[in-house]
Amino acid sequence: LPRDYPSSSPPRFTLSALWLDVEQLSLCAKALDKLWEDMAGNGVVFSWVEWLKHEAMALLGLDGNGYDGSDLEGGAPCLTLRPHGVKSAPAAENI
Repeated sequence: LPRDYPSSSPPRFTLSALWLDVEQLSLCAKALDKLWEDMAGNGVVFSWVEWLKHEAMALLGLDGNGYDGSDLEGGAPCLTLRPHGVKSAPAAENI
């Protein structure tokens, strides 16, 4: 995390999901950036994880479409949020 997180800078992160295209991942990243702006000066990583768990599918128009990820190796779809430079937390949060 940046030295001035959370007072001035947001966390640096990478989002990945095999089942989302670049445009969809970008849309999610922009939503996370907006959440940071709304919460500036406060810790936001937990809120990001919660947003990805509960809101991302609706933003992408994928909620309620019956997609269960059964065609993916390993089962259900997930998004991976990987904060950069976090030493005391898991390397990635699968959501």
